[in-house]
Amino acid sequence: MGNLLQADIFFFITSVATIAISIVFVIALVYTVRILRDVKDISGTVKHESSLVAKDLGELRDDIKSKGKGMRAFFSFFGKLRKRHIKVGKKQHH
Repeated sequence: MGNLLQADIFFFITSVATIAISIVFVIALVYTVRILRDVKDISGTVKHESSLVAKDLGELRDDIKSKGKGMRAFFSFFGKLRKRHIKVGKKQHH
């Protein structure tokens, strides 16, 4: 009878441990699924926003290309003024 009682206790403890481990596993799985859903949502948002940024940068690049000649003239004018200012400054120091 002692062996039968020990076997019953062993199976009871094993059953309780298996159920407890299964519950912990299911809880961990639920949290993992929630985390993966959040990651999916975040990556979708990042994908959408990055496409908007790429579109904006493309428009900015097109604007710069279309206004490039005027901008070059603008910067070259200030470049000439700067060179002239440097030359005048050197003449005053001598």
